[in-house]
Amino acid sequence: MVSDHDKATIAALACRYGAATVWLFGSSTDRRKRGRDLDLAVEGVAPARFFQFVGDLMMSLSKPVDVVVLEKRSKLGALIRRDGIPIYGQPAREA
Repeated sequence: MVSDHDKATIAALACRYGAATVWLFGSSTDRRKRGRDLDLAVEGVAPARFFQFVGDLMMSLSKPVDVVVLEKRSKLGALIRRDGIPIYGQPAREA
């Protein structure tokens, strides 16, 4: 799972970079396991700032991080919205 410190760091960076939502997905969503990395999906960060956002996450978090852009209509996006944990922002409800 993600630590409270890492959650706060993610939220601060997400706010700074204008993210609408950030979701945790993958192995770190299972409280019984200690994931080796953090898999994050993000919506709302401008493409021109995305890699700077990812770099700041990489330098600031306690674990390695993988970040994907959460697309509105994709199989991965649907899985993340179904099984992931929103950790920043208010996820939009699917129609």
